[in-house]
Amino acid sequence: MGTITGTGTAVTSLGGIAGYGEVAVDRGDDTALHLDASAIFEAGLNYFGQPIAATDIWVNTNGTVSLGAAFTAYPTTANAQPNANLFAPYWGDVDTRLRGEGVESGQIHVDLDQANDCLTVTWDMVGVYRRDTTAPNRVQMQLYDRGGGDFDIVFRYELVSWTIGTAPDDAGARAMLFTIGGAPVTLMPGGDLALLDEVAGNTGLTGFWVWRMRGGVLQPGLGSVGTEGHDLLQGNPFADQINALAGNDTVHADAGNDTVLGEDGDDQLHGAIGNDSLLGGTGHDMLWGDDGNDVLRGEAGNDTLYGGLGGDTLDGGEGDDALYGGPDEGDLRDVIYGGAGNDQLYGGGGNDSQSGGLGNDTVDGGPGADTLIGNEGNDVLSGGPGADVIFGNDGNDWINGGFGNDRLNGGAGADRFYHLGIPDHGSDWIQDYSGADGDRLLFGQPGARSDQFQVNYAYTTDANGVSAGASDVAEAFVIYKPTGQIIWALVDGGGQDAIWLQLGSQLYDLVP
Repeated sequence: MGTITGTGTAVTSLGGIAGYGEVAVDRGDDTALHLDASAIFEAGLNYFGQPIAATDIWVNTNGTVSLGAAFTAYPTTANAQPNANLFAPYWGDVDTRLRGEGVESGQIHVDLDQANDCLTVTWDMVGVYRRDTTAPNRVQMQLYDRGGGDFDIVFRYELVSWTIGTAPDDAGARAMLFTIGGAPVTLMPGGDLALLDEVAGNTGLTGFWVWRMRGGVLQPGLGSVGTEGHDLLQGNPFADQINALAGNDTVHADAGNDTVLGEDGDDQLHGAIGNDSLLGGTGHDMLWGDDGNDVLRGEAGNDTLYGGLGGDTLDGGEGDDALYGGPDEGDLRDVIYGGAGNDQLYGGGGNDSQSGGLGNDTVDGGPGADTLIGNEGNDVLSGGPGADVIFGNDGNDWINGGFGNDRLNGGAGADRFYHLGIPDHGSDWIQDYSGADGDRLLFGQPGARSDQFQVNYAYTTDANGVSAGASDVAEAFVIYKPTGQIIWALVDGGGQDAIWLQLGSQLYDLVP
C-alpha cells in the first residue's frame, strides 16, 4: 500500500507529458472520462456505506470524481445538493477548451498507480468558463486503497485563483463530498475557497487535506488502528489519529499534530514533532511528547511521562506516576498534574505549574519561577533555581524554596521549611508559619548553632501600602548572624509564641 507524503503541492513524476499521469482527459466544457480502477481498488469502495464497483468511476471536467455515473454539471442554485456519489475537491465551472490565442488552459490528468494502490487526478492550471485562463487553478485529488473497501482521500491545493465563472446561473465553487440520498459533507470549516492554497489543511500543512474512509465512515486526518496484540505502529508526518487498542504497544506518531490512544496494556507512545495528544490508557505506560506543545495523560497505571521541549500539559492520572516536563534548558512553561497516587514531578526549564494531587508526592520545579502545589498528602516540594511560589496544602509537608527568593505556604499540617543556609538560596517568605501546628524551620549548614540566629520584627507593606498579613502584626525576620542574611521572613511572625528552628535533630525556640 502506498504512503501519503508531500504537502499542498501537487505530486508530479507520475508519468505522461505533464508528469501527472499517462491519461489526459479530452479538452472540453462539462465533459467526463470513464475509468476502470479495479486494479487499484480490488474490493471496490465503501462510500458512506454504499458498495461501489471500481469499474464505474468518472473523472468530470468540473472538478469532481463521481461513482456510478458521470456528473458533468457545474454548481448552480438549483443543484446545490446533487443526488450523486461525488468527490468534489473543487467543484466549479472548469473550462479546458483552447482559446486559440494567449495563454491556454491546462488539462486534466489521471494516474493509475497499481504499485502504490493510488488513483491521482490533477486539474492542472485549468481555466474557468468561458475560456478564461487569466488566473488558472491547480488542484489534485488522490484516493489510496486500504483494502476491504476502505480508502484514504487526499486533496492538494497548489494554486487557487478563481472561484466562479461567467455563466448566469453559476453559484460559485464548492469543496465537499456528496452522496445519493444523503446530506452533503462539508470538509473544510467555512472560509473563502480562494484561500485554500494559503491556509493550513487538517494535516497542519498549507493546502493539504487528508481524510480516511473506514467501514463507510469518514474520519479526519490520517490514522491507524492496532490489534488486541502487541503492535508496532508508525505514523505519518501529518496529523495522525492512532488507536493502539489492547496489548503492550509501541507507537511512533512522527511529525504533525497527532492523537495517540494507548488503551489497555503497557504502552510506549512517542509524539515526535508537533502538538500531540497522547493518552496511555490502562497499564504502566511511557509517553514522550518530544518537540511541540503536547498533552500527555497517563490515565490508570504507574506511568512515566516526558513532555520534552515546548509548553506541555502532563496528567499522570491514577497510579504512582513519574512526570518530567522537559529539559533544564530551552523548555517552555509546563503544566503538570500528578493525579491520584504517590507521584514524582519534575518541571525542568520554564516557569512551570505543578500540582501533586492526591497522595504523598515529590515535586521539583527545576529552573524557573515555578508554582508548586502539594494538595493532599505528606509532600516533598522543592522549587529549584528561581523565585518560586509553593503551597503545601493538607499534610505534613517538606518545603524547600531552592535558589532564589521564594514565597512559601505550608497549609494545614506540621510542615518543614528547609533552607540550605547559603546566600544563593535567597530569603524565603513563609505566609502561614504556625509553631502551634508543629511547623519547623530547617537550616542546612552543618555546624550551625542556635546562638548564631536572631529574630527581628518589623511591619512591612508592598509598594501599594498593602501588608503581607495582618496590618497590626509585625513580620518576623530570622537572620543568620555569621553572614547577616535573612533566611526566613515569617508573615505575621510577631504573633507567634514559638518559632522552632531545627539544627540536625535538635529543636530551638527562637522567640526571645
